[in-house]
Amino acid sequence: MVPLPELAKEALARLGIQTVPSRMEIDYNAGKTTQVPTGRVIAVKGRISRKIGYGGAYVSYEPAA
Repeated sequence: MVPLPELAKEALARLGIQTVPSRMEIDYNAGKTTQVPTGRVIAVKGRISRKIGYGGAYVSYEPAA
């Protein structure tokens, strides 16, 4: 079974929307925080008005920095 964030990123790629690491992922990888990001927040370049999710769990979007 594929995790929700990976499915969402694949769906966005098929729609032609570019995704990049979120601020939390960047901070975690740089060692600025020890809180592990869940991956439910995806940074996107451009606008998105789609709601992607299943089983009551949905992905949130943030503008790419």
